[in-house]
Amino acid sequence: MNLYNKLGGETAVDAIVDSLNKNLLNHTEFIRIHNRKPLLKSFLYCILEKTPYQRTIVLRDDIQFDLFKHTLEISLKDLGIGRVIIRQVGNAIEKHRDDILERDPTRSLWNEHTLVTSVVGVFLLATVVGMFKNRNSF
Repeated sequence: MNLYNKLGGETAVDAIVDSLNKNLLNHTEFIRIHNRKPLLKSFLYCILEKTPYQRTIVLRDDIQFDLFKHTLEISLKDLGIGRVIIRQVGNAIEKHRDDILERDPTRSLWNEHTLVTSVVGVFLLATVVGMFKNRNSF
């Protein structure tokens, strides 16, 4: 069962959108978003149904993303949703962080390829340095 159904379907999502919209008004960064409710509903549907992410919500940076996510978690808590489901919703949103921030994960400094290449490079460098310290190795 997906999160959309676990939360209670469209009726629950409408209540979440209303609560989230109200809570976002407390943060000046989000006040300028026009037609917020339809965007939030579409966003939540994508996240909760595990459908491909549609660019409904685009945030500026990690700080704004974390604030948005935290505000959503508060909205869920205000509606009496349990910690386990709140954590699952948070994890679902985290999976789309790069999409929401319009980042290309393949260009990330710490993607898997870069990390493996760095580890191999450090190992080779340590080996060469060790060989110079032990000139008897040549």
